[in-house]
Amino acid sequence: MQPFHLQKICVLLLDETELVRPVMEEHLQHIIQLDWVSSHAQAVSILEKKVVHVIVYVCNTYDANGAMAVHAYSSGYPNVKFLLIDAKPSIASFQTYVNKLRITQYLVWPADETILLECIEKCFDAYRTEADIKKQLTSFQRSTEELNRFVYSTSHDLRGPIASVLAILNLINLDKSVTDPNNYMALIDSCVRKMDVYVQKIVEYYKSVRVKEEPEPIDLQVFIEDCINHVRFQNTNVTFHVHVQQKTVFKADAFRLSVIINNLVSNAVKYQRPEEPDQFVKIQVEATEEEAKISISDNGIGIIDENINKIFDMFFRGQVAAKGMGIGLYIVKEALQKMSGEIEVKSLPNLGSQFTLSIPNRAFVD
Repeated sequence: MQPFHLQKICVLLLDETELVRPVMEEHLQHIIQLDWVSSHAQAVSILEKKVVHVIVYVCNTYDANGAMAVHAYSSGYPNVKFLLIDAKPSIASFQTYVNKLRITQYLVWPADETILLECIEKCFDAYRTEADIKKQLTSFQRSTEELNRFVYSTSHDLRGPIASVLAILNLINLDKSVTDPNNYMALIDSCVRKMDVYVQKIVEYYKSVRVKEEPEPIDLQVFIEDCINHVRFQNTNVTFHVHVQQKTVFKADAFRLSVIINNLVSNAVKYQRPEEPDQFVKIQVEATEEEAKISISDNGIGIIDENINKIFDMFFRGQVAAKGMGIGLYIVKEALQKMSGEIEVKSLPNLGSQFTLSIPNRAFVD
């Protein structure tokens, strides 16, 4: 296929009047490749067999059948652009066709051949621009899909070797056959576990972005307790206060909700102040037919005002010595968007933070 800039413009002229055809054949044949037909049936036959960039439709009479036929072209061949030439101008006829068609250009006949060519070229420019955009979009979507598959596959495959290393380190600790006066094994164990967490976050992110939302009934009391058990080991000094009020069926995507709650509760546990004797995380839940309000608060290190709007950015870490990798809250934001949820943050440095979630109840809200 020739590049667009070398191609002739492929024009299908539907002209029952034969008013426009002689002008095109005499003045425009060096620029356009013309197929002329006098009926809608012939037009469809050409569209089925050939590439057509522009349909030039010459209207002389206005009736429902004509409008329906041309509307069929718009639906069946959405890439083709329309030049409507009005050989019998009237406001009523103009409104009839414009309301029913995807008109790219409109021209009242008779008209100069230069104006006719200008209208055809504008239609072709629209065709070419749309084709370029679709091509680039297809290429981008393909690249994104390939990158996502690569990242997910690589991350998933990495977990096997990481689990093996952790198992070997555990056997070494149990066997006590290796002398390690400098505590190198503990350093290796710590680094490998950080890598494992990072890989898990990548897998979480991929699933959160790519996997279709699947609402299911959730017992929020049991759900919150499971999330707490998942992160409790991170800091055994933290006391959890949980209050769940659920008097109705609550449906949501359990996987994404677990990703959200696990990340937020994990952060609340992780970023406590070591000098605080009464470390706590408070979780309050209220489920209605419209939504679930989930509040997660702590008395940890808090967040300074200038960082509040940055914490959901990928790889943002509020402190140089931060324990996280700066991806958890970004995943929370992405998962919430998929669930049409919202989040509000309040925080004071050295006093603690509060994250309040609003999650639509899919049992009642579509």
